[in-house]
Amino acid sequence: MLHFFNNRLAVEANWLIDNDIVSLSNYKSMVHRGRLTILRKGTRSLAALVDYESMPEEMKTMVKDLIGDPYSFGLKDELVPYVTPWAEAAQFFNSYKPDGVRNLPADKVKRYYADACVLRAIDLFKEERRFAPHGHAATRWSAIIEHVKEIDVKEWPHRLPTNHLSLQRKFERFKRDGLESLVHKNYRGDEETGWTVAQNCSKIITEEQKVLMMDLISDPRNLANTQVLEIYNAKAEKLGWETVSVGAVYKWREKYEQEIYARRFGTQRFNVNRLMTVQRSAPTAPLYLWTLDGWDAELLYQDVVTNANGGQKTVYHKRLTLEVVLDPCTKYPIGYAIADTESPALIREALRNAICHTVELFGSRYRPNQLQMDRAGYKTLKDFYAHVANIVTPAAAHNAKAKVIEQWFNLFNERYCHKQVNWSGHNVTAKGTNQPNVEFLNKFRKEFPTREGVVEQLETFIAMERERLKADYLHKWNAMPEENRFPMSDEEYLMTFGTRTKAQYLMSGTGINLTLPDGSGMKVAYDCFNHNFRRFSSTRWTMIVDPKEPQMALAVNDDMSLRFLMERKHVQPMALIERTEEDTIQLQRVRDFNKAETKRIIAHFGGETESFNKEMLRPHDERASLEAAQDAERDRETLSKLLIADSKGQHKSEKGEARLAAAEDESYSSISVSHSSKPTKTKGGKQSTKGIDSDVFNDFLNDY
Repeated sequence: MLHFFNNRLAVEANWLIDNDIVSLSNYKSMVHRGRLTILRKGTRSLAALVDYESMPEEMKTMVKDLIGDPYSFGLKDELVPYVTPWAEAAQFFNSYKPDGVRNLPADKVKRYYADACVLRAIDLFKEERRFAPHGHAATRWSAIIEHVKEIDVKEWPHRLPTNHLSLQRKFERFKRDGLESLVHKNYRGDEETGWTVAQNCSKIITEEQKVLMMDLISDPRNLANTQVLEIYNAKAEKLGWETVSVGAVYKWREKYEQEIYARRFGTQRFNVNRLMTVQRSAPTAPLYLWTLDGWDAELLYQDVVTNANGGQKTVYHKRLTLEVVLDPCTKYPIGYAIADTESPALIREALRNAICHTVELFGSRYRPNQLQMDRAGYKTLKDFYAHVANIVTPAAAHNAKAKVIEQWFNLFNERYCHKQVNWSGHNVTAKGTNQPNVEFLNKFRKEFPTREGVVEQLETFIAMERERLKADYLHKWNAMPEENRFPMSDEEYLMTFGTRTKAQYLMSGTGINLTLPDGSGMKVAYDCFNHNFRRFSSTRWTMIVDPKEPQMALAVNDDMSLRFLMERKHVQPMALIERTEEDTIQLQRVRDFNKAETKRIIAHFGGETESFNKEMLRPHDERASLEAAQDAERDRETLSKLLIADSKGQHKSEKGEARLAAAEDESYSSISVSHSSKPTKTKGGKQSTKGIDSDVFNDFLNDY
């Protein structure tokens, strides 16, 4: 109906006629006399477009009476393309900790992130429309609020105001105060072309004749010139037109070859072969740009398959998919993954492999500045991509020229795969002379490797390619500016690539003991050297762990407002002779942590109760009292069971004394646990207690 065409507001001619704004005869007359400007000629598939500004005022008034402000109507959905993922905002809200411990709840992070992306889109939209014709009307807040309503809230769950004045105020705060202005004060804690047909042939003059000829020569069935001539002349005879020769058809096809190419051969071939190519230079340093894509590896393997009837047979045509993350700086394969088919899980694994490989190369994890990929699974993975790289730039659909990785696969295939006996050849569009001899493949098919063999082949080839390029890649890394390197913390790595456990865990004395969520059944113990972690002993934790890198894990609560990085517990040898230097270091870490935690707890009660705290935290005295109680109980049990006399021939008296000693020790044990008193031996061998200073203990009870 109404939309922008070449940055001009256009109205469909059919709509003007159907709504009695202008009659067909008047429309043709006004076009002929130049009173209406045609932005695009009509065809069978496309309506003719009239420039709104060229229309007489009475026609404009009739349009406004029907639909209101035509510029607001024509700009519908114009804001949506500006709403794109924003890595900086995602990182800001994910790491925002108002009190230094808790993060924002997960639902708030999602909402604030969507708000930020939409507000940034409005800013870009206003800036661009300011320089466009009639930009002032397009950027009025009364119009913008209508554009915001067109955004899919399922994809971008924002909660921006629906009143244009409120939205304007929120936008102005966002421009002035940045991302933090979107966080509620309760969490912040503060106050507040168309082509134009000319005369091409004297026999094809009228608009209807031109439209018919253009439709025939651009037909997707790619009709031959003689077929076009036959159809056109048959139509011409019915309508009383002059017939044309095959030479006229040839001239029309030659003159408008560019215009009819897309309809004849498709948009993809048009973009590749007919549009201008942008020439780009490769990045000058590693991690400036990563590009990724999947490739059906040209290596066959044999596999045993079972049919519906339970019968088995061996097939030799199977192939695997190789997902590669390529750094165009030196065309270094920084990451890869292998599976039967391409999937979001395969893409995640390839990027995980790339991030982990940076540790092998540079000693720490680093994220790329920019990530490029095709649009396969982009809607599912766009938030994941935003956590991996600072900038995410998906390539245009069906635009292989934009991705250097497409050419890299061809080179990789030629350098390594082509030399193998199980090479399957180039893709089906390649020349037959470049394909392998099928008779040869059938003759040696039983020598094809299994699936595991092809995986080993591909891994070997990737390792060889990495080794070939490694020296140059590291040289360029060492030469790049430090400020252009973007580290990825352990917490960010686990949040991005980790696997969540289905079960939740409570902290125990040995930390958190979990079974890795990879189906291996391997059990791992984790603990945390952050003193705040032990303050949440009643919290049930979901563990996020990378089963392939299980040395660390991330413990999060239900709303992810609490996150603690956990370390895999170091296992100390029992025998001192087996202790290594690393064992000693890890043991000292635990001792230092426990000592610091003890001091923190003592300091929490204050210096006035220092004497009480010293008594309370005396495990050796408690152990001595418990051991004495156990000795007395053991004596009583033995004398009750066996009639053994002492040197004076007495048994009953010894049995009675043992019973009384055990009763006293039981009473003393309960007191020592509560008061931490120290047991002593009397002259007669009975135990007694030396209580703590009663004044200190009473003061402690009064204070707390």
